[in-house]
Amino acid sequence: PLKAWRQEPREKVQPPFVEFHLGLGDSAEEGRIAAAQALAARLRQLHETEGFDYGEMALLFRSSTAFPVYESALEAAYIPFVTVAGRGFYDRPEIRDLLNILAAIADPTDDLALVGLLRSPAFALPDAEIYKLRFPNNTTTPSKLFDSLKEQVDTYTSTQVDRYTGTQVNNGTRNTHHEPRTTQPLSPNSYLATTILLELHDLSGRAPAAAVLKRLLDLTHYRAILASDLNGARMIRNVEKLLADAHRSRLVSLTDFLAYVQTLRDVGLREGEAPADASNAGAVQLMTVHKAKGLEFPLTVLADAAYEHRGISAKVHLAPQLPITNHQLLIDLRDDDFHSTAWQLAARLEDDRDQAEDARLLYVAATRAKEKLLISGHVKQKKDGSLSLGGWLGKFSFLENLTLERSLLENGISAALYSPSPTDASDSPARDAASPTDSPRESDLLPPLAPIHPLADEKTRARESDPPQRVWRVVSKTTRPRAPAWLVGRLVHEAIRRWRFDDLDDFLKPFALESGLTDKDEIRAAIHESRKLLERLRAHPLFRELDSAERHHEVPYFSPEGRGYIDLLYRLNNNWIIIDFKTDEARSDDEARAIIRRERYDDQVARYAQAVATQLKVQAKTRLVFLNVNGEVKIIE
Repeated sequence: PLKAWRQEPREKVQPPFVEFHLGLGDSAEEGRIAAAQALAARLRQLHETEGFDYGEMALLFRSSTAFPVYESALEAAYIPFVTVAGRGFYDRPEIRDLLNILAAIADPTDDLALVGLLRSPAFALPDAEIYKLRFPNNTTTPSKLFDSLKEQVDTYTSTQVDRYTGTQVNNGTRNTHHEPRTTQPLSPNSYLATTILLELHDLSGRAPAAAVLKRLLDLTHYRAILASDLNGARMIRNVEKLLADAHRSRLVSLTDFLAYVQTLRDVGLREGEAPADASNAGAVQLMTVHKAKGLEFPLTVLADAAYEHRGISAKVHLAPQLPITNHQLLIDLRDDDFHSTAWQLAARLEDDRDQAEDARLLYVAATRAKEKLLISGHVKQKKDGSLSLGGWLGKFSFLENLTLERSLLENGISAALYSPSPTDASDSPARDAASPTDSPRESDLLPPLAPIHPLADEKTRARESDPPQRVWRVVSKTTRPRAPAWLVGRLVHEAIRRWRFDDLDDFLKPFALESGLTDKDEIRAAIHESRKLLERLRAHPLFRELDSAERHHEVPYFSPEGRGYIDLLYRLNNNWIIIDFKTDEARSDDEARAIIRRERYDDQVARYAQAVATQLKVQAKTRLVFLNVNGEVKIIE
């Protein structure tokens, strides 16, 4: 038994001292967004009404997978924050931009890195100008960006051109009688980018990576550019941390430094962002519960409290002092799906230990709070109207009957439920800021002050998943090997993406291995299933249409509604068409259409069309191409 002793709360701090903020959604993703937005609004309110400094707040997570959702909500509410020991450092925009620039300096012929350099805040070239560099003088054949830049710089320096009048200036004398130029004038930013790129490329061969990075920051005034952003202080700290890391690495070659960083990213190193300075107003800290052990915060948030920790099913159990056996090492040897009694008892003991550890971890997280404890998580609604509570929320059964119309407030504990599409605050009565004991309601949710980072679509989430698919292990549970449907889908998409239909065994095997398949029979089965679908597509008239058309595979899109990749965008008779390939198995056209409704594939391709219309200014038709409808290819428009 524990006897609590604490000082009285600070003057402004009022009950409730424990608050639940639950986001309701049809999916975990929707619920997380609602919960994160509601939490951000409440943190801002507590900062203004109860005097909590942002540096006194901490969000504790069971897992780092939900960091981006809460980061986006805090950023949208203009709340400063810093992620401690998360995955985000190398994926921060300001760090990504610098790494792209360094990659272009190391190898200027790398077009992808060079586009990253030109589009970064350091140079801010518009896409239209990059396009003109890619296709100079309206040619139809793409040129290397670096060659175009050098050619324009040579033209610019050998024949000085007045960019305002288009006339040549030779030895200080204006010449208005000259042949028309065939090379388009260079913008100040592209000229600056080229000269800096050439200077730093030469420097990279004789100076350490840290010196090249420092020179880059000085020449571009990169930190001053970041300072104009609302989160500029945080960005500048991260840039300085990267510079310090480059110095500590002691790597001379820029290529070696980039390889070093890539290795850290590949192994999933949890690299935290630079901490906030003690001299400023502070920032909300995001960290895992394990990282918070031994720390205390005036306001502590258990974020993403509905997270379900799913451990990998063990193949071996240690079973101490079981009365029915003297064996302490038990191996998963089953007869069909039947386990021995000793194995079942050992598994039950292991579950009990996991639950006890889960309760201890919850206790550690909750006791990090000095003044207030906020618990944020997502929930779903059951058919009977009650709430389905997952993860740590399941330990608080009194939350089950919470509704949007009713908030709980008793014994110093409040609970509120938030819809994923909050109503406009202007439609509801104004909240009295002098009544902090009132529990937040749906109408209390602040409207977003900046657009929330669009969620990735399903394909993109699979690419960006943590852990990546390549560390999963696929084990057959049947005597006849059959590849998982998701894996067949991936192999088919990899082949279509590269328009590869021959020598599939050698081509698809590395992707099967990367996805976690190790058994030879499983690999053979996966490739066999994929080959059938690909050959079916190749025999269809659609293939001949696509094979002769202008095709763009895996087209990235980015819009307020979402971000991701379009399987195929192609042009036929000056008409643009979007295709999304589906490997779902269906026995009839009606079943395929039912799959479309259930999986919302129609919404998915509509989002693609909207993105193409917004980004490319063209109207595109959409097609869903099912490769496995009763053994045939079916096109649904």
